[in-house]
Amino acid sequence: MDDWKQFRIGLYQRFIWNAEHGDFDERKMAYRVLDNSWGIYESKKTYEDGVAYNDGTWMIFSTSRTYRSKDQLLYKDKVFCKDKNQMITDLYSYILFLRKIGVDEAYEMYYYAISFLTKYLRFVDKVFDCTRENQLKIGELCQAACKKEPDEIDCASRKDTRKFAFDPDMTRKMRQTDIVRWQNKIEKRMKDELIKKWYEPRLSLRDNIKMFKDNGINDVSLARLHQWVKEYIKE
Repeated sequence: MDDWKQFRIGLYQRFIWNAEHGDFDERKMAYRVLDNSWGIYESKKTYEDGVAYNDGTWMIFSTSRTYRSKDQLLYKDKVFCKDKNQMITDLYSYILFLRKIGVDEAYEMYYYAISFLTKYLRFVDKVFDCTRENQLKIGELCQAACKKEPDEIDCASRKDTRKFAFDPDMTRKMRQTDIVRWQNKIEKRMKDELIKKWYEPRLSLRDNIKMFKDNGINDVSLARLHQWVKEYIKE
């Protein structure tokens, strides 16, 4: 793994050089890499006042895995690869995700793949050493992915189910209690807007809840609907 880490550093230094001396397209790519030095794991978002709302197209690549140890389930944020085939499979899965979310430059994709390997993949010696053969293999995977159109790639399991996300540049400067307070405020506002959209005043509260559930809205309780009516419905 140390060899792969040094290899990634060498690639990163080339992007730093391109950011200063490359042509226009090389500089653009270099700046993207410098902003995502450990890879990209979420689709791009547009934040307004620090918040982005999921329009149903968000994708996320989670590296969390569950492992069974005796009678316990252990959660790890690393992927343990038992052989070279699994290494290639996991690498290509991530590379396809990159293509799905719009990365279309093979060299940029290659750097992110190496970063993913060094940050999240774990394996024993000789499984996937930092040889020229394996370096070229990753390049071939990137070239293959770049030949695909994003619509060809099935990433249903990568769908991001979050309803909203905060701008990380803002949250890293905030206390956790302030983030939680902000999250609760956004969640309340979104739920209130959802109730407003679907509430039918001719129905009873219980029948409204049933109607919500019939339309896939399962997170509005009877107590919250009663409180919303008191706050927003004028007698």
